[in-house]
Amino acid sequence: SDGTLYFSGTIVNSSCKLASGNEKGLIEVKMGAVPLSKLKNDTNGTGPEVGVNISVKDCEAGTYYIVLDGASANEAPITNVLALDAGNPTAKKVGIKLTDRNNTPVTLDKPFDPNVDPSITVNADGTGTFNLKAYYYTWDK
Repeated sequence: SDGTLYFSGTIVNSSCKLASGNEKGLIEVKMGAVPLSKLKNDTNGTGPEVGVNISVKDCEAGTYYIVLDGASANEAPITNVLALDAGNPTAKKVGIKLTDRNNTPVTLDKPFDPNVDPSITVNADGTGTFNLKAYYYTWDK
């Protein structure tokens, strides 16, 4: 059969720089103390939402997506749940979900997918902000 493939894309000179966070690029998100019993008694097994704003600068104009390379909570029954850091003690069957403001999960440890991954449009000023939210999630209901 006859056909034509058409590819489109743009090669850019540099990636964005993190505008929020400290000198090491660390953005601290204070999740607060939430009793495990509250998570278990919530219909969705989730704690209160915490706003997470990730600002970027020095970008070329265009659309940018966010995908995280983090440790997934392997035993969670759904995907895109971040594992808690090991500690003494660490809550069992609890992780952190990170979504955009429309509840679209931020992808963890998977290839980029422009159809589902949260995005921002950076204008000529080279700045933009991913407005996200994080919350504790338990699968021990």
